[in-house]
Amino acid sequence: MISKNRIAESFHNTIIHFTLDAVMKTSKKSGIKKVILSGGVMQNKIIVENLNQILIKNNFTVYLPSKLPSNDGSISVGQVMIANSKYQKV
Repeated sequence: MISKNRIAESFHNTIIHFTLDAVMKTSKKSGIKKVILSGGVMQNKIIVENLNQILIKNNFTVYLPSKLPSNDGSISVGQVMIANSKYQKV
């Protein structure tokens, strides 16, 4: 029987490594080396701390929310930023 701790560790590591993989693939295509860790999942201390460390080890600049909530309450801010950047290019 697998312990609850081992299941939880595997769960956390899976999220961390598939996120790292997605960031690295996106970075390879775009050249972007800056990452913002935000969203509901980033309220999980184990995930955010370990993902932050592994991204830094892979030469990414990592930003964590400090003035806005890290959960879904900040999604609209990101949407406004993207819309604003597209609007300014027109």
